[in-house]
Amino acid sequence: MSSFDLVIDNATYIVTSDSEDRVLQDCAIGILDNKIVAIARAGTLKGAKTYDATGKLIAPGLINTHTHLAMSLLRGWAEGVNLQGFLERVWAAEGLIMNPKNVALGTQLGALESLLAGTTTTLDMYLYPDAAHKGAASTGIRHITGPLFFDFTGLDGLNWEDRLEIAKKWGQVLQDVGGPDVPPYLMPHSTYTVSPDHLVEIGKLAKQMGASISIHISENLGENEDIARRFGKTPTAMLDESGILESHTLLGHGVHLSDKDIDVLVDLISIDLNKAHLIPLHDIYAQLVFAAGRGDVNDVWVDGKQVVADGKSTLVDFSQLSKEVDVVVQILRKEFNESR
Repeated sequence: MSSFDLVIDNATYIVTSDSEDRVLQDCAIGILDNKIVAIARAGTLKGAKTYDATGKLIAPGLINTHTHLAMSLLRGWAEGVNLQGFLERVWAAEGLIMNPKNVALGTQLGALESLLAGTTTTLDMYLYPDAAHKGAASTGIRHITGPLFFDFTGLDGLNWEDRLEIAKKWGQVLQDVGGPDVPPYLMPHSTYTVSPDHLVEIGKLAKQMGASISIHISENLGENEDIARRFGKTPTAMLDESGILESHTLLGHGVHLSDKDIDVLVDLISIDLNKAHLIPLHDIYAQLVFAAGRGDVNDVWVDGKQVVADGKSTLVDFSQLSKEVDVVVQILRKEFNESR
């Protein structure tokens, strides 16, 4: 009789995330009810299903803590410009094509690409979060997202009261969509698009809902200067005074933080992005010169379910997805050129 639903056997290496960060050799993993319940020597566990991991390194899934997955549709759309030029070009493109259907499509593409690179969890902020969540959930990824907040009516056509109503019903949206279990999040865009009073309102709502918060902060010096001119303080100080930081809060970017900001935030790490294996994997120029080879991620499980097998999605027809994406990109090119 099988003791486990799945046994990953004969793993050459297993990278753990225990207190000692051990790397084990020649071991097996026993999975029961979507949880790892045993690690033992290779060949000693029996399961209803067995995955032969000979020659493989088995590791915890990677977590991407700040994404806009739907923008995979806009990849390469604003090259060779500064940040402001990038934003202007991308915002124009978003206004032309980003409806719920295309957001779901772009998020599905971005989620699938994430899985194929070994990322099993993403924290994703974008328009039409319900559509985005449906698109991502179809791939099997653990997709954390939530209602997006601006003071003004955005491209989604929602006013402030609309956004609050969506937030209050977000738990039901997560339940209806299904997929891997994820915590509720609220997504105020930034301190320059959400006023101090509204930040206070979001902070209170997060406490009522037991939700976490994700927000952009100090992405560039221009943002800091704008907030200092308008409110006489840093973006971090605004969050602190509004009560946002009293909830579990994940900050996107945080590039330009003062010493005082850092004292408030406390838990920070600094990573050299130029070190080996930490440079961007999507190197557009390299792909133009020589696009060959494949990634090292063969198989991926999320919530105990295999969502990538031998480098291919088990849930999504990638060839069909590519055709649908190509249609949207062609529409964008046509409408963008006609609007100029």
